Parts: sequence; structure tokens; C-alpha cells
Amino acid sequence: MNSYRVPAIVMAGGAADPQFSSATGLRHRSLLRVQDPEAGPGSPTLTMLELAVRSLSKARRIADLYAVTDLDVPGSAHRIADHGGFVDNLFAGLESCRDASCACICTADMPFLTSHAVDRFMDMALQVDADLVYPIVRAEVCARAFPAMKRTSLATRQGRFTGGNMVLVRPAALLAARSHIEAAHAHRKSPLRLAMMLGLGVTVIVGLSVVTGAGLVSIGSLERAASRLIRATARALVSDDPAIATDVDRVEDVAAIRELQRSE
Repeated sequence: MNSYRVPAIVMAGGAADPQFSSATGLRHRSLLRVQDPEAGPGSPTLTMLELAVRSLSKARRIADLYAVTDLDVPGSAHRIADHGGFVDNLFAGLESCRDASCACICTADMPFLTSHAVDRFMDMALQVDADLVYPIVRAEVCARAFPAMKRTSLATRQGRFTGGNMVLVRPAALLAARSHIEAAHAHRKSPLRLAMMLGLGVTVIVGLSVVTGAGLVSIGSLERAASRLIRATARALVSDDPAIATDVDRVEDVAAIRELQRSE
């Protein structure tokens, strides 16, 4: 098991929003240049796409590497054309490794990603029997590591968590559930439709948790709801690694990254 390796898919499609592009002059968030956390202070900067590819390439758990993007692909990664939308890009990536028993999927906007973080996640995720393994990190862990980086979080009975940007999946299971995943994504901004798909009880409890800040919902109930939603088994994996749960969402994040890297 220690030598088991899986393909990885880097999601780097889509343009940056106008506010981010106007403030940074970049057409894509993954073109933001950051320091390589494994190279040390004073080292040449990399784009976040280059950092994602480098970290995955160096990880002992990763074999073939694919990037879904319209950008030039660095290193040994194979480029898959940007299909325009997140779900279409996801399934274009999954098609490239449909025969693999498992695949790692990650976004190209994690400024603190390292090969060690990839392997720590993979070592734990490969022990979970599920079609989709999704890391969650305690909000206080992220706040302690990167205090200026704001993250969305949810209070649960087990604590307050924020979601990760890397998952382990069984490609065949997700490809078979494509219509359900497409429907869930299409209705993500419609509370009523999502409630019908998730189950009204879970939706109400999650809503109350968001409004009150109280941990009213359990991780187990969220796992069961997500599994029903996508018609595949989904499991949350509690991780203590803030690097895989910190991404660049806002213009303000750019200044926060600069300040954090200057202080190292």
C-alpha cells in the first residue's frame, strides 16, 4: 500500500472575476505568483498553477498528472482543454483517468500547497472506503496558520470546519453519477431545490447552524445527505493541514499572502 499511486487532476479552468482581474492584472487566479513553501525565502516565485503541478509531481502518491485549463501547462502535466464550466471540466478530467481505481482532484489556487501536504492527505484518504473523500479542517487551525486569510466555515456537533480543495474519488462512480452531480451543481443557488434533493430536515438544520453559529448538524448526517445528493458514497476526512483548505478567493487574499510570505 505504501507504493500505491494514483493519477491527479488539477482544476485550473475558467477566468478570474472582473474585480480580481482589475486589481491584479491577471486573467486567471492560478497565474498569481507565490513563493514555493518547500523552497524557502528568497527562492524564485511560481504561479499557483506551477505550484500545484510541482507539489503533485513531487508527491510519492501521485502518478500521471492532468491539468484542465486553457493555460500553458508546466512540467510533465498533460493538458485537457477547458470545457467552460466547472462540472464539464470535472468530467473531462475524470474521463482522462476513468480506468483508474482512484484519482486525486485539486484546485490550482492553493498558495501554500506542498508535496508533503498532498501525501498526508492521500495517506489518510486511501484508508477510507468511499467514492468521494473530502477533507475538512478545523477553522481554528486555518486561522492560527494563516490569520489574514478568511475562510467560510460551518459549525457542526464535532466542531467548526472549513472545506478542503483536494478530494480523492473513484472516477467510475462519479462518471456513473454524472446526471445527479450536474443537477446538484445546477441547483446550488436554489435553496428550495437543494432542500428537496438533500432532504428538508438537513437543509433546515444547516440553515439554522449558519444563522445561529451553533453546531446543530453532525458530520455523519452531512455525509449521508451528500451521498444521497450525488448518488455515491461521500465521506468527510478530518485533517489538521491548513494548506489544503486555504485558497485564493478574494482580492484581499493576495495582500494577505504577500504579508504572510514576507514574515517567513
